This record gives sequence, structure tokens and C-alpha cells, in this order.
Amino acid sequence: MVWVAEFGKAPPPRTKRLLIANWTFPESLHLKHPDCAMFTAFVDESQSHRTKSKTRFTQPTTSPPPKRRQVSRACDWCRTLRIKCDSRHPCKNCEAKGRPCSSRGTNSVRTYADAVKEIEKLQGRITQLETQVHARGTVPRRNNLVSTPVRIGDRAPSLPDYLDPLREHGGNNRHLEYIHMRTAHSHQRQSYGRSSSFYFIGRLSSYLGVALQQPSCEDLIQLDSASRSFSSPVVTTGRAPNRTPVGVSTTDTYLIRSQEEYFLNMFWTTYHTLYPVIDRQDFEEHYGSLWTSETARFPSALVDILVAICMQYSDALMPQATSPGAPIIGNIDSAISGRRFYARCQLLLADELEGPSMVTLQCHIFSVIYLSNASFQNTAHGHLAFAIRTGIILGLHWKSPENLAEKDKEFRKRLWWTVYALEMKMAMDLGRPLGVNMSQVTCSLPKAPQGHLSPGVNDFTFNEQYVKLILAARSVYVIFHNKCAEVLAENDGRSLYNDLEELEKVAECVSLRMEDLKTWQRQVPDFIKSKKMNCGETFSTDRSALDLREQLSTGLSRQGLMLELLQHNLVMNLYRPFICFSRVDPIPFVDANAAACASYAITITNIINQVLTESNILVGFHEVFQWQWNAAISLIGYIAAYPTSPLSTTAQNSLSTAVTVFDIIGKNLLIASSAAKVARDISKKVEFLVILSTNNTNTVTFDPALESLTGDSFPQALAYESFNSLESIYTGLGNVSDIWNFGDPTEFLSPWMTDPDTEFQDMSATGDFLQS
Repeated sequence: MVWVAEFGKAPPPRTKRLLIANWTFPESLHLKHPDCAMFTAFVDESQSHRTKSKTRFTQPTTSPPPKRRQVSRACDWCRTLRIKCDSRHPCKNCEAKGRPCSSRGTNSVRTYADAVKEIEKLQGRITQLETQVHARGTVPRRNNLVSTPVRIGDRAPSLPDYLDPLREHGGNNRHLEYIHMRTAHSHQRQSYGRSSSFYFIGRLSSYLGVALQQPSCEDLIQLDSASRSFSSPVVTTGRAPNRTPVGVSTTDTYLIRSQEEYFLNMFWTTYHTLYPVIDRQDFEEHYGSLWTSETARFPSALVDILVAICMQYSDALMPQATSPGAPIIGNIDSAISGRRFYARCQLLLADELEGPSMVTLQCHIFSVIYLSNASFQNTAHGHLAFAIRTGIILGLHWKSPENLAEKDKEFRKRLWWTVYALEMKMAMDLGRPLGVNMSQVTCSLPKAPQGHLSPGVNDFTFNEQYVKLILAARSVYVIFHNKCAEVLAENDGRSLYNDLEELEKVAECVSLRMEDLKTWQRQVPDFIKSKKMNCGETFSTDRSALDLREQLSTGLSRQGLMLELLQHNLVMNLYRPFICFSRVDPIPFVDANAAACASYAITITNIINQVLTESNILVGFHEVFQWQWNAAISLIGYIAAYPTSPLSTTAQNSLSTAVTVFDIIGKNLLIASSAAKVARDISKKVEFLVILSTNNTNTVTFDPALESLTGDSFPQALAYESFNSLESIYTGLGNVSDIWNFGDPTEFLSPWMTDPDTEFQDMSATGDFLQS
């Protein structure tokens, strides 16, 4: 209103952004009103007085330049010179300079997954081309190779990528999750990977510690075993890990010939049917040449380790007298029987390190089995390194020479793949890297001889199927870890249990790759499969009972049962990482894999319980206890994570059966007594969680971060005072260290061997059922 009254004109129209400097006013308005001073102060007088424009303001005459089109990846030249690139092909910079543009018209982002796929594609192509070359039998001649001299100035400044020794260094750091825990007689903690039972125990302990609101303790769920009280099977006390065992000599004769032959005869009907890596005829000729009299023979590392492992087995057939008032005769635990023979074997092997032979490798194989039975898992794993390297030194991983007989070729194959299968199996059990790259092995798989395609005493079918089963499980194991690496690379290395969507992707991948194991099942011969009641299917989890009446022979029955239990244990371990304690909502593949793990654990428990109560087929084999303990902790974990699932009730009943199995095995193996105690205690705690969940009073909130901790960060919630030593089991038996003392010549003997003139002949009938 003021403006119109004084100047007679309306003000200029308002805009979003007024440019005062571009306004122009009539001359009559200049300096006629005091208010105009604040406007003219911003106006260029030379232009405002001379303008003839009739408009009051003008728009800017220049427009901003168009934005450059972004590209996802620059070409090689632009990326090297650090200049801007565009989406053209060739790009503007390369076209102007006349350079070849290496983008090839694509600007896709290169990821780790794409690199893995490309590597697999190239490896497959290389294998295909190598197969074609071998099929044609053409090898490039040396004369056809044209050599071009290389001048010093023409050398490349650095090695190509495929020759760089550190190109893949640390490439797996995102998916190699591990846990450090003390499982041996040492203050140093040992490392175990994601697929190991120790890693799962760490996760389970973390969850139960939060759910039960228990303070953190120093030890996780551990069993009383010899390895937790003694540093080595060959020391006399727990304080001298590097001391030579007292009373061990390479020249002494500990048993007379008839006693040793008793144990060796037991070997051919037990471990030889599972690991046929010794030619019986050659061995018997060698053994006969060692004896100079009925009571003296030359030292032999192979004979010593076979006697030691058979003493382990035979002592497990006899109930142990561990009550306070019972007399102590010989060993008090079958796991450490034959330790003097084992110690002497190691002393003899020390002289063969530089020049190993086939016999050296055979000794290493059965030393690994002996150590594993005695619960020295880390020592056994380290001994496997000796075995693998010995096989490589002997060239067993290569194709056999053509001038060898067919029998010798198959023997070399069987020897190599047996030790390699043991290495793969232990690596998967402990969650550690594999020792040998499969691409470096050219030795083909062994085959059963043509004369042994039907059931028989010398049948090698079990060994062939054993190796194929381990290889099938290894393929799923490798895919599992590769998928973990791929997923973790996409989510910045966070743990799988912090991102359940990514865990679901891994679970789906593993579930699909289980078809490899089903393919193996279909090619197993029928005569080696264990028979089931009511048309039950072997290698399945239909929980059908065994038909032990239809077994052909004890040896063949044992082979079928061991093969089925091993398959169930391997599959259970592959499914177990998907038991997730931090889940809230259902996750299809994760939940299905967890249920499959529990189903295999239930099947293992049912089979072992029926066989131990109805027959003696599996009595004396320490690995049966290891499978049962592995199944028990899987059941405990599933019940804790899925307390209200339909399978939880069956799992609880199976856990009670597992305790019964531990009681049965505990009569012969003292570590099983410790397992029964632990299982009873933990089952009560888990049942309490089930009651809370059933009554909807469980308000436990488990932080996923606790489940994803690795290394020394695991909260350690459960501990038992008796876990640190064997003294709780050996109460009333005197000094625990004395059981490893070799001073008394009868301590290393079996209970029935103290009086060879009487008890030895009487107990010979104990092994009658082993004859097949």
C-alpha cells in the first residue's frame, strides 16, 4: 500500500530467488525516496542508468554444465592414470590418445564370487585339456619347443599373479572362525575350527551360561581323559614332556612269542578288516625271522605298534576294577594299554626319519589310530603330518610306475588313500585346514581285487567305500567353507550368526550339496550294508532297528556298522553348525538342517545302544565312544536351541539312551564314565530350559554377538571341578602319575596276562566271537 501511494506503481513480482543486482528502475525513481538507497547500493550505476530495457529484472544468461555420467568401473588406462572415464567404448580419453581401451564394452563390478567362479571354470578347462592330452598320448617334443633368448632389460618388473607366492596369503581370514581352549595337559590353549565339536561346545556353553545365568568359568565342557593329565603317552609323569620314558628299551622282550601271537591274531580279525594296509603273508614271514628263541626277538617298530593297538582293544573287552576295595591288576584304563610297546615303536621310528620305507608309513598309520583311541587327538593330528610327508617322500601320491605288478600298484594306492582319508577325516573333525592339495595327487583310487567282489575274509570293499565316503564328505566340507567365505565377503566379514539371512544362504547351499553323499550311498554294494528290520533303509534316519540275526559274519557285520556310523557322524557334523541359538523367527533351511543333525544323532545313539546290548560286534573299538559323545552334545545343543520343536521330545529320550550307552562303555573305558556324568548334569539343565519354554516363562534373550565370538573371547559358562585331571576317576588308586610308570613289568600287561601259564589260556576264548 505504501509503495502504490508514494510511487504510483505496484512492486515487482516476487520470485523464489530475487537477483537484486539485475533490477532496473526508471530515472524518475532514482534518489527520490530515502528507502531507495538500500536498493541502489547493490546496483551497478553504470549499467542501471544506461539500461533501456523495459523489464524490471532478467534471468541469468548461462546454464550449469550437464553432469558427467558415472561409470561403475573405469577402463584400465583411465584407472592407471587416475583420470575420469566414461561409458563409451572406447572411452573418450583412449580414443583421443589412440590407446586400446581394455574395458571391452562392460563396466561390471568384479567381486570375489565372480573370481571364484572364473577360477573354477578355468580349472575345469585345464582338467579337460589335460584329459585330452593323456587320451591322445601326445607329449610335446623337446625339439619342437622354440626357445627365445631373454635379455636382462626385457625382464618384467615383478612376478605374474599366478607365480606370486603371497597372492592368496590371508585370503581365507574371513571364514576361518576358530576357538582357543585348553584340551590337553598344557597351559597353552589349542585351536579348533567351526566344524569341530569343541567349537560347538563353546557356542553351547555361551548360550547355557546366559540362559542359566551362571558366571563364566575357566573350563568348558570337557571330559576326563589321559591327554588332560599327561603331555604324551610316552612320559612317566605329567611334568616331563621331553623326557625319554623310563624302562623302555629297544632290546628287551616284554612278552613271549605265544603271547604276542595271540594279540597279532586278534589284529587280523579286527583292525586289518578296517585298514588293510599290511600284506599278511609278507608280515608273517618278517615276523618269523625276528625270533631267535621263544623268549627273544629282534626289535621291530611294526610289530610293537600292532601289539600295542591290539592290547588297547583286548583290554576294552574286560571290565575294569575301579572300586576302592578292588585289587589293581595291570592297566586301569584300556585307552593307555600297550604304552610300552608304543613308546618303543617311536624310539625305533626316530632312526628312520631320513630314510623312510613302506613299513615306516604303516607304523605311522597305526600310531595315529593308537593315539586317537587314547584321546591324544592333537598328538595324533601331528603324527598324521609325519605319515602324509612319508607318503609323499615315497612318491605314493603319484601314479604308480608302469613296471610294477598290478598287486603292488593296488597296494600303493590303498596305502596312500588310507592315510589321506585319515588326514581328511581328522581335519574335518578338528576343523583345521587340509594338509594336501588334491590337485597335486595323481594316484587313482584303489579297487577291490577281482577275486574279492563277493563277501570274504580278505575283502577290500570296506576300504574302498571308506575312502569314497571321506571324499564325498570332503566335497561338502569344502563347499561349506567356500560358501561361508563368499557370504562373509559380502557382509564385511561379520559372523554368520550375526546375519541369519546369510546363514540361510549357506544352509541352502549345504543342503543341496548333500546329494554327493546320497550318490555315494547308491553305489555301496548290498552285501556290505547292515541289514534292517521292517524293510528299513541303510544309511537313512528312519530309525528302523538292526536285524542282527541276518548278519553273514562278525567281520562283515562290523564293516557294515562302522561304515554306517561313520557316514552318520560325518553328516551330523556338517549339519551341526546350523543349530542356531540366537534365532527368533523360523528359518527354513537352517531349521531343517538343525533337525537333520538331531535325527542323525538319534540314529547313531539307537544303533550303538542296540549293538552293545545285543552283541559284541563293536565292543573294544574306542571310536564308538567318540561317535556317541559327538552325538550326545549335538542332541544337547538341539534341545537347548529348539526346546518346543516336535523333535525335541524324541531328542530328550535319545539323550537318556546316550547316558545308558556311556554307562555300558564305561565298564571298559573310563573316559565314558566321565561322559555319563557330564551328560547327566547337562541334561538336567537343558530339561529346565524346556520346562521354562513350555510354560512360556523363558525370557532369555541371547545376543547373537556372543554366538559369533572366536578365539579366546568365548564366555566359558560350564565347568566341573573334576575336569582338570583324572584324579576324580582314579580315586583310591594311589598316585595318578604312577599308572604311566614303566618300572613294574606287569603294569603294561592286560589283566589276564599276569600269569601266562594259567590265565592266558583261559582267556583265549574271549576272542572267539572275533573269528569270522
